[in-house]
Amino acid sequence: HPEALLPAISAEETTVGDGSQLLPPPVPAVGVRVPETKKSSGSNARGSARKSVSSGKAGRGSFWSRSNQFRKLSDWAFEVVDADKSGHVDKKELYSGLLLIHLNLASYMGPAACRPATREYVETIFDKMDDDGSGTLDRDEFADVMAVLCGQVMTRVVLQWSMTLMIVPLLAQFVLDGVVWANKSALEFWAQVDAVHLAWDHIVDIVSEFAEEHVPSMLWKAWDEACRYWTMVPESVLEVLPLTLLSCVLGGIAVPYMLFKIDDFFHGMADKKRDGKKKKA
Repeated sequence: HPEALLPAISAEETTVGDGSQLLPPPVPAVGVRVPETKKSSGSNARGSARKSVSSGKAGRGSFWSRSNQFRKLSDWAFEVVDADKSGHVDKKELYSGLLLIHLNLASYMGPAACRPATREYVETIFDKMDDDGSGTLDRDEFADVMAVLCGQVMTRVVLQWSMTLMIVPLLAQFVLDGVVWANKSALEFWAQVDAVHLAWDHIVDIVSEFAEEHVPSMLWKAWDEACRYWTMVPESVLEVLPLTLLSCVLGGIAVPYMLFKIDDFFHGMADKKRDGKKKKA
């Protein structure tokens, strides 16, 4: 103990002439260490908390891109695409992996997933997601690209199946009902006009006489044969035939148009992701 090292002082040595008592000399703090207050620990904890919150904000995205299933799919695709095991993926490896994903999806989802994006489109998305401009993608950048491309494929599949099975038939039925109503209304209107009705009958007679005189007999025979086969078709088939034909026409026009619009939509989504990263930086 530090006090044991000091010499003993008697009462006479600490008394002055007037009898007053002197105070004992201060005891030096030899070998005594005062523990330091850990002020920095609280600030470090607060700093680490701020970092974790900021990293959480930076990692936010859509529900699908933040799910464990998407992370597993992205890691699997990254391992498959990274042929040289360098930890980075270039444009050639990315497009090869995209074709592999399309083949796997096509085995489950049919022809809707068979049409992959063009190489130019994939390279454009690649350039937009390459944050450091290194010409390669790491795992995080690859996950952003996968979010865009996989979302494009799934949207294409859902849209094509929904339009083929529901939207196009309903639209065709609506158009067909409108045509039938317009035709019926026109016939009812013209039937009330006697002059027009007589003129129409006269035109039909003229066309029939002209066809009998100038159309070869062979064509008439072919026409009679076609009419005979037409009468053999069941009425149930004839009732749905206009709807089927119109659905095929609308499907051949509307579905490709919507699929091309999907590419434009996800192109804009890639621009938004890139702009969001620049704002955070």
